[in-house]
Amino acid sequence: WEDVVKQSLENANLDLAGAGVELVQLGNTQFLNNDTYYAVISGYGDTSQFYDLINTNNVPNAINVYQVPNLHDTDETEIGGLATYPGDVLGQGIVINNYSTPGNFGDNSTFSHQIGHYLGLYHTSEDWMIPPGTPPPADWWGVECPDESNCRTAGDFLCDTAADPGLRNEVDGNCNYFGIEYPADDVVCLTIVPYAPPVDNFMSDARVGCRTTFSCKQLAVMSWVATYSRTSSIIGVGEVCIGDLPGGCDISTVDQLHLMAVLDHWGDPGGIWDLDQSGVVGIVDLLIVLESWGSC
Repeated sequence: WEDVVKQSLENANLDLAGAGVELVQLGNTQFLNNDTYYAVISGYGDTSQFYDLINTNNVPNAINVYQVPNLHDTDETEIGGLATYPGDVLGQGIVINNYSTPGNFGDNSTFSHQIGHYLGLYHTSEDWMIPPGTPPPADWWGVECPDESNCRTAGDFLCDTAADPGLRNEVDGNCNYFGIEYPADDVVCLTIVPYAPPVDNFMSDARVGCRTTFSCKQLAVMSWVATYSRTSSIIGVGEVCIGDLPGGCDISTVDQLHLMAVLDHWGDPGGIWDLDQSGVVGIVDLLIVLESWGSC
């Protein structure tokens, strides 16, 4: 498994380079001889086993990553991985299914996907992640329109990731999307255009072999979170501007778009625009944007 750990880090560092983040292994790999975590089950209404695991044998000042032989949802669906978001008071860490690792298993994207969550990114299909037949929660922000008219207030809140109606089992072996073409009739959008979801995005639910890219704004969010919200688990963070990103991303300025995003989510309970991780988007988050205003 040492080769798997090494390859996972190498792959993730290539994927995260645009965010100014580099992952290194802190100490030796630990092996937990505990049958309790041979098969971890975590899903809606029952996350206790997941949180028990990520609070076991914690290494301080690190992103604690646990690989397990079996990882399933409460409906017995196999899961590639799980990760906590910044500000989760129940614990912090990442759990990866052994079958969702590089090397013999050939999964070069799940670890980067989970690091994306750990650094504040939602699924590109976040607006659809509700169990069928279940009423949406009170803070549900709704379906993102394919015309991007509500991209700052729905979906993953990022306007450079296309609207995603959910890609699990909806992408073929050549990474072509074959799912629904238009939103449901009760989704109000300014114009009616077909879905063109981001099948190559790490934060989508497409086939693992299709996922190869983070968008510019996703890189910006991860850079911001690493700098301001993950200082307890990421050490040696340098002066990284929210938009000072390599790779041709033309977002080198903190400007009115960031300001409008904070105002649009004012009062929201957390999320990527809760920049100070206080649990609610408010005045301190606005001040952080204003203090970062201008070119990097």
